[in-house]
Amino acid sequence: MSARAQAGLHETGVPAELAGPGTIVRRQTTYWELRAGTATLYRVHFRDKVEVGFAGAEYPAVEVASRHPLLVRYDEPSRSLHFSGTPIDPRLVTETLERALLDGSEGWRGLTDYAGSDDNVERLLRAGHGLLMRAPESVCAAAAALLEDAGVRTSILGNAPARPGKRVLLVGRSYVIASAFVFERRDPAA
Repeated sequence: MSARAQAGLHETGVPAELAGPGTIVRRQTTYWELRAGTATLYRVHFRDKVEVGFAGAEYPAVEVASRHPLLVRYDEPSRSLHFSGTPIDPRLVTETLERALLDGSEGWRGLTDYAGSDDNVERLLRAGHGLLMRAPESVCAAAAALLEDAGVRTSILGNAPARPGKRVLLVGRSYVIASAFVFERRDPAA
């Protein structure tokens, strides 16, 4: 890489000229290209990417965070929530679980992230027993409390270790979770 290209690399955070609104112009497995409102183009490289969510090309802001509701999945040990018993209204319990998970994650994660589909959760609750979800410890504890309030017995088992050290690149409601991000300013002539 040329000295000029190396001079355009930022590993510590989001370059100021990229922080405001813009557009995701290219998404690849190891990088995304972002065009700021100022027409400046950056390639954001990901190191050790573990998760991606794409919500749309236009974004109001870019941010890199080491603490965020999306990172709970990596920062906490993972557990399995098992249950036994059928609530009086499985649909209402499913809706309550969904709302609680969305509220607890500031709208970033719901039942589908931990238990498959809402239909699957309701079907399992109607069946009266089984593995409801694999999720971070705090999520399992919150879900277990809601189930217990609905008259369902729960057990939280297992202890998959946490995988801390991840960061999240937030591009509006789109995101990438990885160990590190490198911002490379792209020369329009390149």
